[in-house]
Amino acid sequence: MEVVDLEPHYNGSGRMRTAVVEMVPYDEEQLTGALYAWSSPASEEEPETGYYPFSADLRDFSTHLHAWRVLPRVVTLQIAAFAQEAWCFDDEQSYLQSDHSILTETEDEETGELVTLRLAPQAMLPINEGASDDVTGNYALLTGRIVEVQRLQNPHTGKGFVTMLVDTYGGSVDVVAFEEDIEGVPHAGGTVKAYAWLSAQVVPDEEG
Repeated sequence: MEVVDLEPHYNGSGRMRTAVVEMVPYDEEQLTGALYAWSSPASEEEPETGYYPFSADLRDFSTHLHAWRVLPRVVTLQIAAFAQEAWCFDDEQSYLQSDHSILTETEDEETGELVTLRLAPQAMLPINEGASDDVTGNYALLTGRIVEVQRLQNPHTGKGFVTMLVDTYGGSVDVVAFEEDIEGVPHAGGTVKAYAWLSAQVVPDEEG
């Protein structure tokens, strides 16, 4: 028996309305791949009116590739964000006052003062965005308000993990992380920042 593909995913409650503009297969058989999409577009005809572009691995890629003959296409996605690192804070203010909110610090050429650029408490910043440029680059730096926290156990490995339903810019996502990869204590009403790999599945009842 040959295992053709393994598609890790967590089936959560997060929802994000998106306009899919490109499908990028990973192999010649086109069994697996990524989508390239815009979050929260104004219309299917104008996908770039969305908040930001991003790419994510897509479950059942081959099925959707052959079904979606015309792009762009507006669909609702459930996105699982598998965090390599996550930082949790009591609230937005605690996050904004921490060094983890800092993106860059530069010196103003005229005044010499230090100018700090911070990542908003609800944001999605794609890393290597554009599946057509780098099919291994379906990562994002995201922040958001924690709506719900669950502590679960993988029945196959026995290893515990945490899931967080997170409201972020453009929708909600399901952040998944091992306990040891989380700094701070996740709780409903708190704020989380995560560096995560994105996996998406189409929500059938809401598919455009």
